Amino acid sequence: VIAYDFDQIEQVLDRLTSHPLFGQKPLGIKLAPYFDKSHVQRVVSILCKYPGIKFITCVNSMGNALFVDADKECECIAPGFGGLGGSYVKQTALANVRMFTCELQAQGRAEVDVVGVGGVFTGRDAFELILCGATAVQVRVLAPLVFVFVLGLVLVLVLVLYSAVSRFLLLLLLLLLLSLFFPLSLSLSLF
Repeated sequence: VIAYDFDQIEQVLDRLTSHPLFGQKPLGIKLAPYFDKSHVQRVVSILCKYPGIKFITCVNSMGNALFVDADKECECIAPGFGGLGGSYVKQTALANVRMFTCELQAQGRAEVDVVGVGGVFTGRDAFELILCGATAVQVRVLAPLVFVFVLGLVLVLVLVLYSAVSRFLLLLLLLLLLSLFFPLSLSLSLF
C-alpha cells in the first residue's frame, strides 16, 4: 500500500507535480490512518516539498478488517478482509486530524487545509473534528437526514458559543438547500 511506503509517496508526487497540467486545479491527497507520530512527521515532511498540495483528507478506511458472524460460523466478507470505516474509525480520524494539523503548522505549512473524515454521523461528530483542527468535514447522510444533521451541528455550535456561529449558520443553511439537489454526500467547508 502506497500510504506506508514513503519513498513511493514521493515518487508518485514527483510524477504528478511534473505533469504540465499540475497547478491548474487545487490538489488534495486522501491519507491512510497513521498510528505513529513519526509517520505523520515523515508524511508532512514529504508534503512540504510540494507547495501545490492545498489540502489533505484524514482518514481513509483502515485496511485488513475482518468481521465474523458467530451464528453462521463464517466470515462476513469474502475473501475475509476489507476496509474498516464509519464509527469504528472516529477516534483515529480525530487523532490524525489533530496530529496532521499540528505537524503542518510545525513544519511551516499551516495553509494546507485538513479535511476530517470518518465516523461523522451527527453535528457533534463534525464539531469534534473542527475542534481537532479540521477546516472541512465530510459527512455521509441521506437527504431526509441532512436537516437533522445540520440542526444538530447548529445546536452544538450555539451551545458552546462558537465564535463564528453566524457564519456557520449561513453556510449550513446554504448547504441544506444544496443537499436537496445533491442528496448522497455533503461536505462542510468551514473557513
